[in-house]
Amino acid sequence: MNINSSLVSEMKDKQYRDAYVASQIRIGLPMQTRALRKSRDWSQPELAEYAGMAQPRISEIEKPGERRLNIETLLRLASAFDVALQVRFVPFSEFIDFSEDIDLDNFALDTFEEEVAAAEERERLQAPPQRFISPASQGKPNGLFLVAKADDHNQRKQPTSDDGEELRNAASCGSTR
Repeated sequence: MNINSSLVSEMKDKQYRDAYVASQIRIGLPMQTRALRKSRDWSQPELAEYAGMAQPRISEIEKPGERRLNIETLLRLASAFDVALQVRFVPFSEFIDFSEDIDLDNFALDTFEEEVAAAEERERLQAPPQRFISPASQGKPNGLFLVAKADDHNQRKQPTSDDGEELRNAASCGSTR
């Protein structure tokens, strides 16, 4: 939280704080709903279908202050977007940071499936190469390769002098580590 922020100065007034929190919910949630819908290139009728609601209700939800949102409605929207919904009490510092940092013009969230696929890809890219000795090498050091996971299309790397003693020992012992 930037203590020199004009918002922090205004938040010193309890009535202002209360009104600000309410406005962030009444304005922020409709704007997030609209931004998420647009990030998926969905029309209001499409979101209505996915959420099991009528299109006019989606229109009302997306207009700040038009409709008070309850937890059930928010859960239905979260399910339609395949994202989590988090309703929790937070310190003002976290609330202010989020409020000041959110960019609704570029607001988008991955679906659960997209998040899992991205996490699997990150894990795959961070996995160390696996070592093995080619059966054709018959224990010869030049038959030792470093191989990435199978989904890397078994790209092989010839051992280098940095692989040194460990490779020679593995090759002479017939080890497959």
